[in-house]
Amino acid sequence: VQACNAINYLYIYKYSDKDINLLNQSEIIVASMISTYDRYECFPRPEYLAQGYKYGWVSSMDAPSIMVASYMLYELTGENKYRDFVLELSEYILKDTYEGGFNFISGEECWPLEYASSNASEDQNFYVLNGSLVGYVSLKAVNNILEDKALDDYCKRVETTYASMLDTFHYTNEEWSYYMLNPKTVIPLHYIIFEKKLFEAAYSLSGLEIFEQEIQYREDRLKDVLGAEFYQTDDGVEYYVLRACSPNFYQIDVYETRIEVYSKDGELLDESEISVSGSLDVNDYYKNFYIKGQLGDKSLGYYRLYAINGDYRYLLFEDVISIKQVFDEKSNVSNVIRTAFDAYLAEDASYIIDKNYDEKSEGDIIFDLEDNYEWDSVFAIEIENESRENLNVGLKIYDDKSDGASRYYTSLISGKNMILFDARGFADGDKLENISSIHLRIYDSNIQSDNVSVKINNLSVLKNKKSICEYLANSDYKINPQ
Repeated sequence: VQACNAINYLYIYKYSDKDINLLNQSEIIVASMISTYDRYECFPRPEYLAQGYKYGWVSSMDAPSIMVASYMLYELTGENKYRDFVLELSEYILKDTYEGGFNFISGEECWPLEYASSNASEDQNFYVLNGSLVGYVSLKAVNNILEDKALDDYCKRVETTYASMLDTFHYTNEEWSYYMLNPKTVIPLHYIIFEKKLFEAAYSLSGLEIFEQEIQYREDRLKDVLGAEFYQTDDGVEYYVLRACSPNFYQIDVYETRIEVYSKDGELLDESEISVSGSLDVNDYYKNFYIKGQLGDKSLGYYRLYAINGDYRYLLFEDVISIKQVFDEKSNVSNVIRTAFDAYLAEDASYIIDKNYDEKSEGDIIFDLEDNYEWDSVFAIEIENESRENLNVGLKIYDDKSDGASRYYTSLISGKNMILFDARGFADGDKLENISSIHLRIYDSNIQSDNVSVKINNLSVLKNKKSICEYLANSDYKINPQ
């Protein structure tokens, strides 16, 4: 973080604001890094016991970023000590994990690890992609200047490893990505954006086709979940951008958002921007979860969608406008409900979750669907929590071959709740061919009373973003975004 702050200060100092304080602050940061390295011959991180890392583990995000900051200082000040530090680190960054470095080396493959320790092994490494790319991009940038043979050979080895492994981060059905491989963890939306930026940097520095392909893959995934939908109405054309989207519909995980709509001739016809994002309370979530625009009868060509972070505006993608006819695509799902473990149906049509009913610490309400639904179907469960306690919940979905995938969801608060989801948000959800059964799991190990009750109002499927937006805006059942 300090190294990236220094890089940011130096970039501003070089290109816009010649404030000497920015230069001085960067020198203080890098001096601290030099002192740390002189003392430890690495950049040790504090313990991370939740993941089993003792004090002293290192990361591919650290030394390479520090090298960039130090070389920028050398360029701006001409002081050789900063270049000498870069050269010293260029030897350290070649080390593997057994030598105190961050590289996991197996045969000809070399993977820069965001989380690296001396006992690293192939079956225990997280293989977090974005942290690995931060290291590679930083080192590639430095090597393009230094033209050091050892560093060049290192970069080529990492590139070869990426060429063999990047596909493993894709869902098998090519619909989404994994944040890391061990355990397989669904990537949140904002990390898709971060990875796209990193691959753009990697491609700019290397010109390699593998990185260009990864850019396109992430742009296509962003279009899948964030793409605007345009509908013909009696009053012209209206459009919707669903910001609280897959894989986690309960979160606006897309930074500030701006859409610009253009004619075929490039004339700006409409623009809209929402600056609120992140983990929000219910009121702010519902005020900001989508963008809606009205265009009238105009000749439409294309639109651009941007993510905004402070003063920086980043183009997520540009896409051609395709106009749909308006029709209702929310429909009830025919199903048969059964229960398992601590759950059972009461006479008043409530479902009781009784912690003493079964040895399992959960009650399952199971929806067996009469028809198989497509993999990317968006489901909504309307459920009323009749207790005064928040209830922790999870979901498990199955296809018609009994392959399953699980995930957690935000808790049910007292009152009317909505659970909105699709298969993208499930680790191993990509192995399912369709959706034939939905298991709603209510965990009872932490409830205070012996039992709680819930009522199921409806299970429905929503097939476009207009129907999702209007349904969320008008339903008495609310998503808990916290």
